[in-house]
Amino acid sequence: MLKTNPIFQAIDKQHQQLGELFLMHQEALLIQEIELAMEVFYSYKALQIAHLTFENEHLLPELAKLKDTRWPHTLYLHEHNKVRDLLNKNDLNLNRSQEILNTGSAQQYRRWLIELFEQQKSLKNVLEHHEQREEQGMLLELFNQLDSDHVTRLANELEAFTQPELEIVYSKSKDWINQLER
Repeated sequence: MLKTNPIFQAIDKQHQQLGELFLMHQEALLIQEIELAMEVFYSYKALQIAHLTFENEHLLPELAKLKDTRWPHTLYLHEHNKVRDLLNKNDLNLNRSQEILNTGSAQQYRRWLIELFEQQKSLKNVLEHHEQREEQGMLLELFNQLDSDHVTRLANELEAFTQPELEIVYSKSKDWINQLER
């Protein structure tokens, strides 16, 4: 049933796009292209925040109106705040990568990278569990309890809301891929 749910399809598509961006960011770190890694991360972060903001402003108020939901809308809001905190923490840690690459040894950078990836794993784990909870709760409940036109409208609004960030990603992704393949 979720596969025919337009809001599920729109959210799932963005989750996949976000996952791909994050992998590109980590690839850039691996090949010591710190500026590229930071540029991709900032686009990832902007898209992730737009995605969360849309959910906070449009989906969670709809969920709050529903009776008998699996999880309260406040749980999703709490998870969104945790994701934002982890994004900001990763942002700060990422800034250290350039410094370590410039002033440290190759071994120091490799060890820092291992530490950074471990920290980023926390973000990825929170997002993975959050996405599962959305699929099992919020997206299914919205689909089942809202008018189908309303669900379709929400899906279209998500795409429109995040379009500015996606346009930046689309305009730069070919160049990013080329830089990763050098």
